[in-house]
Amino acid sequence: MKSTTLSEVLVVVAVAAGLAIVHNLYFAKEKSKIDWVYAPRPVGSVVTDTSFFTTSLPPDTVKDIQQPTTTATTGISPDSAARLAKLEFLKKDSLKAAKVRIADSLAKLRASTLSIQPSQQTSSTREDSTIKLPVPIDYNRVVSLLKMPNVTFIDARKTEEHNKGHFPGSKHVDIQAFQGDPAYRGQCMQLLYSLPKDQPVVAYCGGGNCELSHELCDELIRIGFKKVCIYLGGWNEYSEKQGLKK
Repeated sequence: MKSTTLSEVLVVVAVAAGLAIVHNLYFAKEKSKIDWVYAPRPVGSVVTDTSFFTTSLPPDTVKDIQQPTTTATTGISPDSAARLAKLEFLKKDSLKAAKVRIADSLAKLRASTLSIQPSQQTSSTREDSTIKLPVPIDYNRVVSLLKMPNVTFIDARKTEEHNKGHFPGSKHVDIQAFQGDPAYRGQCMQLLYSLPKDQPVVAYCGGGNCELSHELCDELIRIGFKKVCIYLGGWNEYSEKQGLKK
């Protein structure tokens, strides 16, 4: 009887391993491959400068192009001075026109980027987004950020887990439903686009080996948030240190 049970277990393990190999080789994208050994997701460097959390980023603007120095006209004929003045005027006019064209191009680029669906993104766009990593924060930083009204906390866990307990005032994006339910994704996108992208956002889940907050950070960075943080300890660590029920 024991040998039969052991044989059945070995068959199940072999089938599961075979399916995982086939999935990784032929069907999975790089981010969805099954890891044979758990490896923590990479994050950015710890930020010690508190201005990162308190200072708003300046809006995207076209920087003024430095104007050329006006050529001195002392000691030259009136005709030459008039021609020089006309050239200076043409240069300034050309610079103004150039700034207008640059601003128009940037506006069109932003509009086209927002309209691109994830499936239509080019490989270069994906590569650029993977370069950016969320900033890890610890329990003490979380406690201080909870007192700052400009910081938004977003819970990536399932709805039932969120309802059992979450950070005060935190938003909720069930990242698994977000990835699988187009209607729910649309609702969440409306929420995310309503948030200021130059202010800090903190993604969290249960903590530990939970990957949900990492996946949420990927989406936040892709959407365009500039100050994405991740609380690696998650709700489990916070609730334990606060003496709350999980």
